[in-house]
Amino acid sequence: MDPIAILRWVERGRSRLGLRDSRGAVLPVDAVLADVASVPALAEHCQRLDVALSAWCQRAVNACPVRIDAPETVMPPVDLCELWTLEGSRSPVTENREADGDRAGGPRPARNDDSPVLGFKAPGGRIAGPGDAVGLRQDAIWHVPAATLTIVLDQRGQAVGFTLGDDVTAWDLMERNPLHQAQAKLFHHSAAIGPSLLLADTVDPYSSRIALTIERRGDLVFQGTGSTARFLPGISRLVDGLRAAWPLSPWTGVMVPADIPLPAWVALEDGDVVTVAMPEIGFLRNPVRRIGADWVDVPPSGMRVLRIDPTDTVAVALGALHPGQTVSAGDRDLAIQDTVPFGHKVALVPMREGEWVIKYGQRIGRTTCSIRPGQHVHVHNLESCRGRGDWDKADGP
Repeated sequence: MDPIAILRWVERGRSRLGLRDSRGAVLPVDAVLADVASVPALAEHCQRLDVALSAWCQRAVNACPVRIDAPETVMPPVDLCELWTLEGSRSPVTENREADGDRAGGPRPARNDDSPVLGFKAPGGRIAGPGDAVGLRQDAIWHVPAATLTIVLDQRGQAVGFTLGDDVTAWDLMERNPLHQAQAKLFHHSAAIGPSLLLADTVDPYSSRIALTIERRGDLVFQGTGSTARFLPGISRLVDGLRAAWPLSPWTGVMVPADIPLPAWVALEDGDVVTVAMPEIGFLRNPVRRIGADWVDVPPSGMRVLRIDPTDTVAVALGALHPGQTVSAGDRDLAIQDTVPFGHKVALVPMREGEWVIKYGQRIGRTTCSIRPGQHVHVHNLESCRGRGDWDKADGP
């Protein structure tokens, strides 16, 4: 099977999805499936057909003659719920300290090398995309990038595909105090992913070569290449490692570092540009910026609504929503019809007049008119049942 990558971009205010074939031509998915603009929605369609995502994409690429030029500006190929990192690269200072365990506080417990060492990296809304700035902490001076192959897992824990990643770590915080490991790994835009999602069945991740470059004021500061074979255990082991103590969230990413050794003098500076590249996936290029007060406008992830209970017919807006937007509501795409303020309800399913509205898994009121998915649900079309003793007597508790 030829390599197939999925791209996502915004065109005239709406999100679009495309399949890039081995020749670089792009098939818009909406030329085959109307209103499908996200990887979760496409995966759900394939699941209903009982066909593998890669097989469906291959058939679509072979059968549909429609092609467009690859868009110049792309979004992250999938909106992740959360991002994890496989701890593979360590600083020389850390390694020296571990070798001198007695003086550092006595012998260390034996490691179970059969279990992957995973660390939480970022929630979905804190991940940078192609072209976005990656962040540098104000209280650290030794930030080091790591080129990664990022595995994207669906709601079943299956590897859907691979994208590139930049995993930035503030090593001096960790050297100052090992208890600062969380702060060293977790800060705003400490990770970037993109630009495309290479379908898992179309590539051998163990043989992939990844390049990392750092530019400073137009000059090349560092350049290196490596593979993930040294650090990449079986994907099933990674999934088992996550599930051992953490119920797997749908659309989770796991960053696996490439074995690209960095000299100890490499430290990112404000204004640098980091590029991670792999021919089959493309170029992930990100400028570097010191995090400051002007970063208060946190770019939201595509998952901008929260469905509190699986039975809910409405979701909560995690930010202001506007007509024409398409957001990810768990396992489905939702086209926004009205302006929905932050914290308000938006309909997930069509509802008839007089139908119960479910939130928190509980009835909260009845509709006063028909409501379409994506519409604002509030006092103008919802009659609350809170404190309605007459309804309680008529319909039971």
